[in-house]
Amino acid sequence: MRPILAVLFLAACGGSPYVLPEDDVEQPDDTNDLGDVDPVDPEEDDPADTAPEPSFTADEGDWVTVTETMLHDDCQMADYVTDGPGGVVEVLGAGIEEFSITHTRGTELCVAADDGSFECDTRSRVDSTPRQKYGMDADLVMDITPSGAFYDDENMVWESYIDVECMGSGCWLVTLATSSFPCSMSIRVEAESM
Repeated sequence: MRPILAVLFLAACGGSPYVLPEDDVEQPDDTNDLGDVDPVDPEEDDPADTAPEPSFTADEGDWVTVTETMLHDDCQMADYVTDGPGGVVEVLGAGIEEFSITHTRGTELCVAADDGSFECDTRSRVDSTPRQKYGMDADLVMDITPSGAFYDDENMVWESYIDVECMGSGCWLVTLATSSFPCSMSIRVEAESM
């Protein structure tokens, strides 16, 4: 709308136009003498080209478990799946969005949020303890889904939710010592940087 029409429109509608005092009027500083806008210099850094720094980082390298607690155990297998404190855990890439946690039972591939919380991919693990230790035709197939948080750069906690299924003709023997399958359990681990 042209300025005169805008003033007339405002006056007709009962509004009063606000006009900035002369010294408060901002003049664009990117115009040339003709009033045209100068093109953007391609050599200048584009903020979109620079990757943002993560707002949270944790120590990379070796960590040690401080506690390992079974939160629920529908499988009745706590004696077989918890190691207790003192286990070594390796954390790699914790200063970036994706990182890994490696421990005695495998490697978790995780994605961290800016607040230090993280979610990990579900992974499957086959536990052949019944076959190898007791000679049973049975393997435990576990789907493990961990998630957790770094409290700070030297302390973390994660919980693993585990779905367990037994495969093989000897599974009925395993149920005598544990429970029926499928079953689930969850473990909470706290660790600190070494």
